[in-house]
Amino acid sequence: MFAALAANTPSSYAVNTNLLTKLVAYYLLNTVSGGTSPEYVNGYNLTLQNLSAASLGTGYTNYDPVASMNANYGLNDKTFVFLSANSSYAKYTANVGDLVPVSNLREYTVSMWVCVASGGVATNVLGDPAAADDRRWYAEQFFPNNSNPLFVVGTQIEDTGAHWFIRSQGQRGFPPYGYAQTPDYNGAGSAGGTSGPYPNCCEQQSTSTTDASPGPGSVADGAWHHLAWTMDTNGSFSVFVDGVYNSGKNQFSSNRVASVTDNGDGSFTTNYLPSVLPDRVMKNQNGERYLYTLNTVSFGGLARTVAGSTFVDGRIDDVCMWARALSTNEINEVIPPKLNSFVSEFPEALQGDTAPLRWNVTRAQNAASIRIDKGVGEVSSLTDTSTGIGVVHAPVYSNTTFTISVAYTNGVGFTNTLSVTVNAYTNKTANPSWHVLSRFDNIGATTGGIIGPGTAAGIGWASPASDFAGNGDRFNVRNLSSPTNFVATEGGLNVTNRPALSLLSLNSYTLKPGQSNTLFFRLYIANTNCTPFTFGVAITSKGFFGLGDYIGNQGGVGLQLTRLGGLDPIDLQAFSGAGASQGTYSYLGDPQNGSPAGLQKATVYNVWIDTAVGPVLVDTNSAPPQTNGTLYSIYISTNGGARIGLVTNFTSDLDYINFNPTVGIPGTNFDRLVLTYDTTFDGTGNNVVLVDDIYLSTSGFNSTLPVAVLTFNPAAPIVVTILGDTNLVYDAGASSFTLNWVDTGCGPYTVKKSASLSPANWVDVASGLTATTYTDSIAPGDTNVFYRITSP
Repeated sequence: MFAALAANTPSSYAVNTNLLTKLVAYYLLNTVSGGTSPEYVNGYNLTLQNLSAASLGTGYTNYDPVASMNANYGLNDKTFVFLSANSSYAKYTANVGDLVPVSNLREYTVSMWVCVASGGVATNVLGDPAAADDRRWYAEQFFPNNSNPLFVVGTQIEDTGAHWFIRSQGQRGFPPYGYAQTPDYNGAGSAGGTSGPYPNCCEQQSTSTTDASPGPGSVADGAWHHLAWTMDTNGSFSVFVDGVYNSGKNQFSSNRVASVTDNGDGSFTTNYLPSVLPDRVMKNQNGERYLYTLNTVSFGGLARTVAGSTFVDGRIDDVCMWARALSTNEINEVIPPKLNSFVSEFPEALQGDTAPLRWNVTRAQNAASIRIDKGVGEVSSLTDTSTGIGVVHAPVYSNTTFTISVAYTNGVGFTNTLSVTVNAYTNKTANPSWHVLSRFDNIGATTGGIIGPGTAAGIGWASPASDFAGNGDRFNVRNLSSPTNFVATEGGLNVTNRPALSLLSLNSYTLKPGQSNTLFFRLYIANTNCTPFTFGVAITSKGFFGLGDYIGNQGGVGLQLTRLGGLDPIDLQAFSGAGASQGTYSYLGDPQNGSPAGLQKATVYNVWIDTAVGPVLVDTNSAPPQTNGTLYSIYISTNGGARIGLVTNFTSDLDYINFNPTVGIPGTNFDRLVLTYDTTFDGTGNNVVLVDDIYLSTSGFNSTLPVAVLTFNPAAPIVVTILGDTNLVYDAGASSFTLNWVDTGCGPYTVKKSASLSPANWVDVASGLTATTYTDSIAPGDTNVFYRITSP
């Protein structure tokens, strides 16, 4: 029968003959003939219950090497759509000597594809309704009408995981095995009776028993997944989800904890040793491996009666069964390589520059080829087979759509493809020695944080939600008029403590030890807002958690702008050494290059930060206890002004001893750009500091401008309006005159007056005012008085 199966294999496939060894059943589930559906190895044809040719729908459309061994296999094959409303299922009831159900065998493997939604997921990817809890997509049972023994795989009660369920309660041993257990055990291990939980071998869970959302290891999340389970002769039962060994949750596993993994998000995963069922279930009184006596295998529901029960909604495809336990490598051979993602690490590049294209292919070693078009070519050798991740730098001369194709070793004609478009930024002033990190013009205006293209794949901007109260707590892209987008803080009216934190992964542009680069960006400080704030830009190697882990002298390599009060000058600060232990730079206190007046509002500043990444040495027994070899220098210029050095060879302020354990110890690779903003002002904190044109030098330090200033609209002039009518108050008794005004800025104000306008002779009568009102004394003999109010 195996030879006949191989003879049906299309010649274009190189069949792995190991997968034919002891293959006892193969169900394509794509054909209906006279009320049955064929099995192609031993003729264990399925009887259909409420299923017909009209029940066939789209099946698993990726390549399946075992499925391809049959002449009826096709990439766009079909399979049965099981619907609980129709009470539909398929079954085969065995004859004496049959090799199914395989749980009767001393060792076996079952492999299948499932596409089921459950645990709060509304539909699967093909639009089938969600399956109810505790429903069966695979079952082995005794027909007719016997509840024991039983082996089922199906939906859980809690979440989107899968439920493997083995029950022997009350089992006395049906022929041909005839062994009775003495005494009779139920699942809890108690003697006699029928109460208590059944032995629940394995529950593969997505996250936890209280989390209904899809998570790592999900099966019933609505997507196609591969399931396999093996039983070895020693009683070792193992479960694999998408080719990965999954110990899941085992009722008998409390004494088999191998390790506990910290997931980094406050949750933990318990890792168990292989799932070995207890001796009381696996051996009879003669000391032999206990064998179930099951006579019916079914798909889509239980088949212990003609009517059936616990019907599932969803699809099952390409079910294979072996009379041996496949190895992990063999199970992965059943599963083709999967193209998970294909992205550009940055959505655009300067015309003529290269764009880093990144892909992820599961089981890349099984691929015959991994190719990218547009002249890039074969990239299999650039793919890490352990992680499946590969990167290539592709030249971009115009807006280009790149397509990656993954072909499987045993089926050259079957490929997966994904595409990504990279925009070429054409600017006559552009300097080719720079990489574009972010100009924000390719991102529409946002209100929920900067979410750049490809964020789900770890590309682009990200804004955390856990640390803040709402969408107003993030940096957002502000759209002035295309192409003048920039990023700014989005505060809120009458809300205190509106922080913002956003991160851009540098990915292939990560700065590593021994590497030198320059970060360039532009800053603009609004002239219409006097919010106290602390704003920072840094390249860092720290984890991404919350604002408090970056504000102040702990950001990495960068600068900080600070305004303590609404009318205070704006300072630029930089910190050297862990916790600023080696010094702090202040623009306000710099007599040579700084100014006690601070940075100017309504002014574009070009900023260069030269960074040379060096080694980190930590020895708590020496003085100093840590040495950070990463050095940086800061330069600024106004638009058209001279480039001025503010900081030279400052040391990174990252602390490798006193670090936040939640974030973890900083790394040695500076792999992310962080924007931070904090304010304690109760009022409008929007758009105080604007950021744009973020670039990184292609190599080494670079003192040039990447592009000319094309962004930041000219500052609107501050308009002061003196209020008339009842807001102008003359007090004859006090010989005083009170003025009230409003403006589009925030002061400070100077009040001037003159006895005439022709000619005017303005004299300051008050300056440095913060309030929008002033009372002036009227001198005897003053017949005409003219007032002027000014604000910087």
